[in-house]
Amino acid sequence: MTDSDSQSSNSSQPEFTTSRLSALTDKLRSGELTLLAGRPGVGVTLLAMQIALEYGLHQGKSVHVFSNQGVLDRWVDRLAPMASSLDPFRILRGQLNDHEKASLAKAAQALNQAPIRLHGNSFTSPECLPAYILETLQESAAGSLVLIDYLQWHGREHHQNFARLVPVLREISKMAQSLGATVIVLSNLRRAVEMRGDKRPLLNDLPAGYRQADMVDNVWLLYRHYLYTSNAPLVARSEAQLICHNLASRDYVELDIILSCLADVAQTSS
Repeated sequence: MTDSDSQSSNSSQPEFTTSRLSALTDKLRSGELTLLAGRPGVGVTLLAMQIALEYGLHQGKSVHVFSNQGVLDRWVDRLAPMASSLDPFRILRGQLNDHEKASLAKAAQALNQAPIRLHGNSFTSPECLPAYILETLQESAAGSLVLIDYLQWHGREHHQNFARLVPVLREISKMAQSLGATVIVLSNLRRAVEMRGDKRPLLNDLPAGYRQADMVDNVWLLYRHYLYTSNAPLVARSEAQLICHNLASRDYVELDIILSCLADVAQTSS
């Protein structure tokens, strides 16, 4: 297949340019804790990756990502393709031409030089996480973005999971203030979302303990309609809505964003 053939064959696909999220990151403030939540598969980690790219690669600000090694491996695999803005179908199928390969290599090089750091941990209890972050970052976190992917307690029922994590979330909130860092914690939503006809997430889909304004400053709820639509066209897979709540003011705004659908491509090609 020639380059022109491949371009024409992809004409029905959406633009895979990673959404520039400066309008979203401009809402972030040092010392604040933001909870980014959604149902499994909606793309919470993908959005966190795009925020990391916007913050670290495009704005040149320090980003620190904390997770277990398995999750961090996915970050390593996806960040460069997302930063390259290339069609993920062509990347995964090995269909890149020389110019596209050079673009991918250039994106990987720029990413290596960007102030984005991935920190793996081996402990199983999230109670250890705030102290681990403080010890790792010490004084270097001021003004930086800290992403925690995910805050969860493996092997427990969901109601036990959420209840046990509330004190941990409070410690992370105190840590954000003491470090002067912007902290985003990724979290699941309760299954109540799936029981409704309208699957758009609501603030009440988070436990009450997660919605305390003295602990959490912002709650961002991610929603993708295609997840609940059979045979959705590819262009719809990248479309998402983010409902951004400020708990202190009780205001909220809804933002239309474009997610990289690299994960969806990986699933359909396997």
